[in-house]
Amino acid sequence: MHPARGRARPRYVWRGAHGARSGGRRTDGGHRRRRPGSVRTGSRPGGARPAHPRRNPFALLYLALLLGTTLFAHLADPQLVRRLQALSSTDVHNLAHHPVLALVTSGCWVAGPLWTPYLWAVAVTVAPLERRVGGRRAAGVLAAGHVGATLLSQGVVLAAVALGAQGDDLLDALDIGVSYGVLASLGALAGLLAPAAGRSPWRSPPPWSATSSSRTRTWSPASATRWHC
Repeated sequence: MHPARGRARPRYVWRGAHGARSGGRRTDGGHRRRRPGSVRTGSRPGGARPAHPRRNPFALLYLALLLGTTLFAHLADPQLVRRLQALSSTDVHNLAHHPVLALVTSGCWVAGPLWTPYLWAVAVTVAPLERRVGGRRAAGVLAAGHVGATLLSQGVVLAAVALGAQGDDLLDALDIGVSYGVLASLGALAGLLAPAAGRSPWRSPPPWSATSSSRTRTWSPASATRWHC
């Protein structure tokens, strides 16, 4: 009979980088530990997320509205289209008689026959802003920029006509579109991205500064005497 036969086999303990295994069982609860500084597969720097319809409901609905009015302007009766656009214009005459209707409906048209420029403008400004702050805040920024810049520009027009620099026909000039709101969304998005750009690794403190490492040596008379002894 072999001397090792009949004896209990020893239980070996294996310790690895992700925890210890004792007797074929993991002792760390089955969770793998990531090494410091490692990046998880599929993650993006800064927590950025790709564009998705569920995260951009306001931007998609607004683009669909602009597409619908653009198709209506191409297919409907030209006289009806001109009448509706004139009613929606944010000129001085309409702002004096029905300001709310003019401010709301003027943002439902595109300034021109093409819808594609507005598609790209909303995709690169309103959509990323909505993913960062939410649909309600993005809509608020768009509306505030549209209303504020429209009132400011028409105030300049009214002043120019009152001073005699422009003719009275400028008070009824067609003014539709939402370019002011798109520019306001771009400014808000740039303001949100500015703090993230300020935390770039190029602006980190130098390695010899006191805040760069906790192992920075400080000079003292005792240390100098120790090194010169």
